[in-house]
Amino acid sequence: MADIKIDENGEFIFTDNDLTIVRDNRDEIIQELNIRLGFYYTEWFLNVPKGVPYLETILKKGTSLQTVNGIFIREINATEGVNEILEFTSDFDGESRVFQLDFKVNTIYGIIEISRGVTV
Repeated sequence: MADIKIDENGEFIFTDNDLTIVRDNRDEIIQELNIRLGFYYTEWFLNVPKGVPYLETILKKGTSLQTVNGIFIREINATEGVNEILEFTSDFDGESRVFQLDFKVNTIYGIIEISRGVTV
C-alpha cells in the first residue's frame, strides 16, 4: 500500500519540493482511518456510496447511539490493514456538538490507538 501523506488539515505534505509518500507502515493506516471517518456519504461523485452517513443518519434526530457506533465500527473494520477492533468508546457532548471516538485496533503493523473528535 502507498498513499500521499497529508497533514491534519488534509493538505499535501512536501519534502524537498516533492510529495511525501506513506508506504506500508502504521502512519498509512492512521491516515486512512482518519480519511474514512471524515468522509461524508455521497461526497465523492466518482463513488457515491462511499462515506459516513453523517447527514443521512448520524445527525438525524432520534438516531440511537448504538446505530451511530455501528456505523463507525463498520468503517473502522472496512479499513485495509485493520485486523480487529480491540477497544471502542464513544461519547457525544451536546453542548459543544462534538462526537468523540476513542478506539484501539490491531493492524498488520501492530496496535494503533486513535482519539478523534467529530464536530457535528
